[in-house]
Amino acid sequence: FDPVFKRNAQCQLISNHHLWEKPKDSIDKVNDFYNFWYDFKSWREYSYLDEEERDKAECKDERRYIDKLNKQERNRRKKEEMTRIRQLVDNCYACDPRIKAF
Repeated sequence: FDPVFKRNAQCQLISNHHLWEKPKDSIDKVNDFYNFWYDFKSWREYSYLDEEERDKAECKDERRYIDKLNKQERNRRKKEEMTRIRQLVDNCYACDPRIKAF
């Protein structure tokens, strides 16, 4: 799982990231690792994927409506990203031999 965590760590807000440690780590280090990844905060934002262009709107109300649609879509994508990270951490936790040893 280490390469996957390294790729995802590039998108975090906090520069001090926890990566997969040694197989003989203490339970505290293992718990710190999982707590960090369960509380993962990403800097990714998806405005570059906006389908509606705000500048093409003819009036203020139309721009507001386009902004609202784009914001909803960004929030949906952010939620999908966080669900993906959470599923990765859940899968890792279930397979982690360090957890099974404790």
